[in-house]
Amino acid sequence: MGNEQDLRSDLEWVMDQIHLEGLADMVNVGAEFDIFSKDNSYAQKVREAPQFLRFFACKLQTLANDPSRRDDIEYDIRRSLPQSGHPVGYYMARHISDTLGRKRLLECTDNPMKFFEAFCQTETSDERIFSESSLQTLRSLYWDE
Repeated sequence: MGNEQDLRSDLEWVMDQIHLEGLADMVNVGAEFDIFSKDNSYAQKVREAPQFLRFFACKLQTLANDPSRRDDIEYDIRRSLPQSGHPVGYYMARHISDTLGRKRLLECTDNPMKFFEAFCQTETSDERIFSESSLQTLRSLYWDE
């Protein structure tokens, strides 16, 4: 069983990792974790999460504009994801929980797209990372329900 090939695309893998590791780290690390700690490398990676998310959103826009580059773009995103999604996922999960409440975070446990959409609901127009076009790219590729 352990040798089965992972048939997910790189983008599906990234979405799953961010979603699942973010939820797991909310349990393991906790919602009270001091992300401003100067002596903790994980805290530093959490603070850097918006940089990765902006990179991710930019790559999604590139993918929307040039689908022929899908494999290369997805590989770039996967290769750039820090620590298999732990700090990025924690950043997003913590933001959802702090802004929309733990109940809303729990409503996202079954679907990575719900998780990303909830995160986008926490953003003000001044700090928006994912455009509607970027979200639509994700929806159309994998979670068009």
